[in-house]
Amino acid sequence: MRAFDLCAGAGGLSLGLQRAGFDVLGLELDADAIDTHRRHVGPCEKADLRIYHPTEQRDLTAGGVPCQPFSDAGKGLALDDPRYLVPDFLRIAREAGSRAVLLENVRGLVKKPRAFRAVLDLFEAEWLTTWTVLDAADFGVPQHRDRVFVVGFKDAAARARFRWPNPSHAAPGSLFGAPYRTVREALSLGDAPHRSGPKENARPGQLQGMRLLDVDAPAFTVGGHSFDLLDRPAPCVR
Repeated sequence: MRAFDLCAGAGGLSLGLQRAGFDVLGLELDADAIDTHRRHVGPCEKADLRIYHPTEQRDLTAGGVPCQPFSDAGKGLALDDPRYLVPDFLRIAREAGSRAVLLENVRGLVKKPRAFRAVLDLFEAEWLTTWTVLDAADFGVPQHRDRVFVVGFKDAAARARFRWPNPSHAAPGSLFGAPYRTVREALSLGDAPHRSGPKENARPGQLQGMRLLDVDAPAFTVGGHSFDLLDRPAPCVR
């Protein structure tokens, strides 16, 4: 099967689709992301979704269109943000003759009921639709990363067969699933010591970029509830 990955970035979703058996073409605007995608994942074309028109059929149109309209860290412009590309995402799927669509975005979209309802209305006008929120840490990624996923099908039988995946990991002590994967495990740090807590000269109340990462946990993408995150899933690290 063949798939588009719109706003493909460095290729995380493309890589997952490849592992699921899809022949994937990424579409991306940022030159550095395109270069990374091509080097490590596969084909990626430079494209502005607002003016892009596919020239070939794709069974699946997937992607993570810009999250800034809905992000808690953004201005909250939602449907009025010029980076709101859900209509273009669905137009491309229509023009490509896709049989299914998969949209990923920040959990903040769900926190804006009117905007989320407008997005679902666009999907449900053409697709048999379902949605959920998933945390990457529940699937073995060393990072707590909540994202909303919207999936739609043209065929009713395909929609009836679809199931969201069951979590494979859970907090230590849980009855089901392996323990959360930690940053220490992911980076093969062994018993190496680490520092955690605020950096020197950290500004009060400013967490992002102003703290050291606890590698013994899944970390949080922004902020978080503790400075000691190393032995849990974790945020992005260099």
